[in-house]
Formats: sequence, structure tokens, C-alpha cells
Amino acid sequence: MSQINKVLIVGAGIAGLSIAIALRKRGVVVEIFERTPELSEVGAAISVAPNSARVLLSFGFDPKRARATDAGPQYEYNKDGVVVDSLDLRDIVRDVGVPWWFLHRADLQFELLRIATSDRDESWGPPAMLRLGFNIIRVDCDSGVIVSDKGERFQGDLIIGADGVKSVIRQEITGRMDEPSVYSGHSAFRSLYNIEELKADPELRVFVNEIKMEDWVGRDGRRCLLYPCRDNTLLNLFAPVFWEASQSVESWRANGKASDLAEKFKEFPKPLQKLLFPGLWQIRDRNPVHGWHKGKALLIGDAAHPMLPHQGQGGAQAIEDAASLPIFLLDTPPDMSLAARLQRFEEFRYPRVTAIQERSRQQKEGPKQREDSEAWKC
Repeated sequence: MSQINKVLIVGAGIAGLSIAIALRKRGVVVEIFERTPELSEVGAAISVAPNSARVLLSFGFDPKRARATDAGPQYEYNKDGVVVDSLDLRDIVRDVGVPWWFLHRADLQFELLRIATSDRDESWGPPAMLRLGFNIIRVDCDSGVIVSDKGERFQGDLIIGADGVKSVIRQEITGRMDEPSVYSGHSAFRSLYNIEELKADPELRVFVNEIKMEDWVGRDGRRCLLYPCRDNTLLNLFAPVFWEASQSVESWRANGKASDLAEKFKEFPKPLQKLLFPGLWQIRDRNPVHGWHKGKALLIGDAAHPMLPHQGQGGAQAIEDAASLPIFLLDTPPDMSLAARLQRFEEFRYPRVTAIQERSRQQKEGPKQREDSEAWKC
């Protein structure tokens, strides 16, 4: 079989940095190519359930450095503000012996970057090389060569496409242009709030009087999810609503008005209405990708299995990909071909990620659904 000594990773998000760490731990030389000229603090919060927290800890992840907030109780309210369900996530943590964190996505990304690029012990490979401002536009799957928009060529033993839902590498592997993503019927308003400022407001301090997750659920899929992050200094808001006007827009972001959101939640308690002044983010959907690999190229994360957000497992499944792949690449019989190893990886991961994709499509997650979900239990 061909030796995997050098791997080129396209994309420096959660998936790309996680697989860089996992391979570097096994002594592999890793280069990461990121289209943007710098990694900036963008995005909102992310729930890191025990299935992914377990993997992160094995990487040497430092939750204090990443300013993680430990999960607490979760409450579900109806539109009248009455608690209809609850679940203490700390009970799950005690049962499985692994933390459950709320993190700002940027804090997670920068901690992964630190692990990927800093000096480690001798058993690890050299620090990953991060190449910023490299827009990869083409990959030769047979030769393991990627080409930038400036004509620069780089070669590795394996190319990993971790370039997200609009993956360029996916098009090269499948040999066809992507079908347009399908509007899921929902858009989400997202925002972050300074918790100290909320505490100073008599009407809003109720949302931050303890470390908790609140899930306000109304009719027609209207929902508002609140939870803290960044050492309990920021409150994350995620409010998916049915939004017919957005169906024709091929974008994950669109302009939204606070008045539009207020109209959707006008039956909810006034303190919650007062909180709702964020921007609109479309929830778009893609069908599962069949065929994650071709030649010396492989897809992971959202490039292979984009997720709707209702299970909170998009980032977690990318991290699970990273934990699994080195086993199939490096712990296989010496006569096994690269194609066979990559196919075994896909066959191992495909049932789990597609089941979570489908569950996310069907389900609007609350405490009961979170308790029943198998996703976080890996």
C-alpha cells in the first residue's frame, strides 16, 4: 500500500483543524490551506456534547484556554413562558464521565489551531503548516495535487476536503457540479449578547440568572434557543422560524429585519421579544453525499455530510470523522490499497452521519429530544 506521510487539508475550520491534529498525533506531516487571508473571530456559539468533547480532550484540548462554559440545566418553555419540560445536562455529564461545553466557535477554532501548530512531544509529527490566503480551485485526485487560483501546485499522499458545505473538493470528487442547496423551510435569527449588559436590565436579567439553556417553543416551528458561552460572558441566541420569502435565495446568509422577527414572536413574553434584534441566517439543506473519496482525495465534515442545526451535531460529527480516519489510514493491513481504506472509513461513518442528518431534518430539538438522542453518546 502507499505510505501516508504527508497530507494536504483544504479548509481550516473545525473539520480541517481536527483532522490535522488527529493525523499529526500519528506522526503525519500536515499542511492546511485556507482561502481567507486570516482567521478572524466570526460565528456564534456551539454546543460541544460529550461525544465530541471526549475526542477533543484526547487531542489535548484545554477548555479553560478556550473559555468553555460547562452546561447546566435545560428548560423548555411554551409561548406563555410556562416550563413544559426540563433536563439537567449535568446528569448526563455525570453518567458518561465526559464534559458538555458551550463554546464560541472562534474560541474552539483557535484552540484547535494552537494544538495543530504548536510544539508537542516527540511522538507527534511536526507542527502543521497553515497557509492562509490560498484559494484552492482544483484537485487532481489521481496524483494528489491541489492547485490554487494563482496557479500554485502542491502535492501530498492524501488530499482531505474539509472545505464546508460549498466544497470545491466535493465537485472534483463527484465529477459534477453541486445541485443547489434546498431551502429547508426555516431561517434562523442568530446573535450574541453581553451577559453583564443583560444583567443590568431588569427585564432581561431573567435570561442570565444562572448558567442554563432555555428553549422557547411556539407553533409552526417557531423556537428561540438561548445558552451562554465564553466563560459565561456572552449569551447566544438561535431562533429558527418558517420563512417563505427566503426560499429563492441560494445563500446561507440573508438580510433580516428585527421587525420581521418581532412579528414571528409577538405572542411570546415581552422580555423575550425585547431580546430579539439579531440578523437572519438561512437554514439550507443538502442531501447526503454518496462517494466521499476518489483516488487520493477524501471529504470530511460538512463537505461530506452537511447538517441542519437542530441536533447540534455538525461540528461534533466533523470531530468524530477526525478521530476515526487515522485508524483506517494507518492501522490497516500493509497490503490494503488506499481506495479500500478510504472506502472502509466511509462505510463506517456513513450510517451514523446520515442518521443524524435525517433526525435533524425531522426534529426540532428540545430537552426530551436531546435526552433521547443517541448522537452525543459516542
